[in-house]
Amino acid sequence: MQHTEFKEDSQPLSAFGAKTASLLGQMRRTGRPLFLTKHGQAEAVVLDAAAYEQLIEELETLRDIRTATEQVAAGRGITHHAAKRKIREGLRA
Repeated sequence: MQHTEFKEDSQPLSAFGAKTASLLGQMRRTGRPLFLTKHGQAEAVVLDAAAYEQLIEELETLRDIRTATEQVAAGRGITHHAAKRKIREGLRA
């Protein structure tokens, strides 16, 4: 996803209904999300479906990393050799 340019990528919510196709085209061309505003304040963000999926995958990966880091800090981690052994045992089952 491209760097967000709020001034360039924001439109009044009322304009979105009237110019949906062209605004979606702008979003696809720039690769940036579209901010919809109401009274000058951001109300919603329209994001390309592929970019949304990528964002969710990255978020899930970061959550997994945080969980793993917390587990290791709490002493619940295992050594590399122990992990390899568990995997090998699982493959044999």
